[in-house]
Amino acid sequence: MKQMLMPTPLMATIIAVVALFFAIGGYRLGLWEGEMPGAGLLPFATALLLLPLIVRVFFERTKAEEPFRLRPLMAVFFLAIYAATLPSLGFIIPTIILITVWIRVLDGLPLLTGLAVAVALALAGALLFVVLLQVPMPLVPKIL
Repeated sequence: MKQMLMPTPLMATIIAVVALFFAIGGYRLGLWEGEMPGAGLLPFATALLLLPLIVRVFFERTKAEEPFRLRPLMAVFFLAIYAATLPSLGFIIPTIILITVWIRVLDGLPLLTGLAVAVALALAGALLFVVLLQVPMPLVPKIL
């Protein structure tokens, strides 16, 4: 049981669960249709190719393995919230909030530094995507 709480076997177990969902989903989509590959062939094959890697990672023993850290999990959580708020709040507001919180919470820098960097990066991203690349995307919430 102690081995399961180490970061490497824990991540291997999570990847195994994801691979299992890929395999089941791919099989349900169909592996082959007539003379062509089906929509489920690629996820099913990917899941099968992950199996040897998962087994090796799960049983790999390293002396220099670091303990589990909360920072990567917090980063994924922040990015998930960011992705969920983009459609309703536009690009500018969630980007400024994400970068400011990221710099303050994860990097420990002052709030004003985070805010300055966030505003600059949000404006640069808007300029890049909307003006230069002409990608149609909402910059502000729909109600504004």
